[in-house]
Formats: sequence, structure tokens, C-alpha cells
Amino acid sequence: MREYYVYMYSDPSTGVPFYIGKGTAARYERHLRKSHNEHLNRKIAKIRELGLEPVVEKVFKTASEDIAYSVEMHLIRSYGLSHLGGLLCNQDLGGDGTRTVEYDKSFYERLGVVPDYVLGEEYGCSHSNVGIIRKSLGIPPFRERSPDYEFSPEVVEKMGTISDKKLSEICGIPVHAIQRYRAKHNIQNTRDFEGCVDKRLHRFVKDDLVFEGTREEFKNHIGAPRGNIYKVMTGERKSVHGWTYGGLVDE
Repeated sequence: MREYYVYMYSDPSTGVPFYIGKGTAARYERHLRKSHNEHLNRKIAKIRELGLEPVVEKVFKTASEDIAYSVEMHLIRSYGLSHLGGLLCNQDLGGDGTRTVEYDKSFYERLGVVPDYVLGEEYGCSHSNVGIIRKSLGIPPFRERSPDYEFSPEVVEKMGTISDKKLSEICGIPVHAIQRYRAKHNIQNTRDFEGCVDKRLHRFVKDDLVFEGTREEFKNHIGAPRGNIYKVMTGERKSVHGWTYGGLVDE
């Protein structure tokens, strides 16, 4: 009588399952040599780069193929597919003919080479699923190369004295291009009130402590991100490192 089984591949360094399959005879060994599943190939390759081998277990045995399929499907649904936020490299939900999207070698080769939404449209899945798969493989997102922009001395002089958004409106250069230029040339950013550098004195309160000074002085005092301090001042958040905003000193 033929024996059917459900097998599991686990990462030896973590003990976490990453593949579930159903088979007979030596089927469980096939993926260790080569698989049509490129995601699975990459996972096994990463384990072997550490000088390890996947842990392979037959977790269920039966004389009924239908029961084996049912157990396979149950385990896959329990652990979840990695491209849907789960643990497994499986491309489908298992079972006899119950399949989801098929991702071939070309799919994995083009991750990060084209936008996620392009692959999603071609393979009939959402761009978020493509993004989950790409991130799980450590592949950075596709970035279109921005055109080179010329910054006049007048524009450069204004950088850091007004917000990037206002400067973008004035000179017609995208905000992201201004941000990259500032970062490259170590020009400090500023979030402005009323279109100018905020040199006013502000009051910040924490329990019995009171700090009075400029926003930049307060940022240096508590070591918090400038954006979080700005959000406290505008009411977007209640506090930063326990400090609340008490308004302008001269009010």
C-alpha cells in the first residue's frame, strides 16, 4: 500500500518552518536539489551560505492521498504564505488543484527592477503582495532616476532659511530634489513658521521642569527629532520625551 506524507522544511538557525509539501517516496528531497520555486531556492541558498542545511521532517503520514492533501492545505493556511505576510515560501495553498498566483523565475528576476504595480498587473495580484515578497528577499524598491536639477546661487542661499516646500513653490524644483541637494551639501533643514526661520522663544514643560528657548535649542537639549517637536507644537502629538508645549514665552 502506498504511503503519503506531508513534509516540512525548517530553518535550522531559528526552527521556523518555511515550506510545506505533500509527497510519496523521496519527494521530500526534490526541492533540496532544485525547485521551480525561485523564492524557495533563494531561502535554501541563504541557509547553505551559513554552512547549514534545512531541517526536513515528515510531519504526517497516511494511506489516503485526500487526507494528505487536506493536512497539507491546513498547515499551509496555518503558517501562511510569505507573500501574504506568512512564513512559507510556498507559491500556492496546496491541495489538489487549489492554487493561487504562480510566480516564475522572471517574476523574481524583475523584483526591484520594475515598479511593484507593474508586476502586480502582469501576475494578477496586488502591488502590496509584490512588495511583501520583494522585502522578504531583501530587494530594495524600484526607483526611477530623477533628472538633474540646476540650483542657482539664490536658491542655494535660501536653503535652510525656509522650508523645502516653500522653496519648491518659489523655484519650481521638486521637494525631493531640494532635500537630496541639502543632504549632499550638509545644509541643515528648518521647519519654519510664517515663512521665516523661527527664532522665537518657546516654553516646554515636563513635570516640574520648564525649558525656555528656541526650537533648535530645545531639540539639542532633549535630543529629539525636529519633526516630533514640530508635531507637539502644532498639536499633532501630545508630548515628546515627556515634554509638552507651553506656548510662546512672550505671550
